[in-house]
Amino acid sequence: MAKGLIAYVFRANGIDCTNGGESSRFNEITIIELGSDSEIFDATADRPAFRLQKGYGNTVRLVPESLADRHVMFGGNFAHTSDSRFSRAITRITGDSGYYAVPIHDRV
Repeated sequence: MAKGLIAYVFRANGIDCTNGGESSRFNEITIIELGSDSEIFDATADRPAFRLQKGYGNTVRLVPESLADRHVMFGGNFAHTSDSRFSRAITRITGDSGYYAVPIHDRV
């Protein structure tokens, strides 16, 4: 079972533009593979696993583990956690401060 940090999904006005993406069905997700000190909570059927990835340019994105081998795009939802391990992971990828919500790419 994958372990990681819990993050919360944010939607603009509650509208789903993900075309049925995973973030449209959950209020919480589990961000996995942020480092051994971040492997705390199990990803579950109610809190699926997402990976933090480098995006285009100097950006990051979250992609569902279940769609890791598919072409995905941004569907309008974001995720955030105030846990400093999340912001440190963003900083490692981008070199910038990681205190912000990250776009979820789960629209197929």
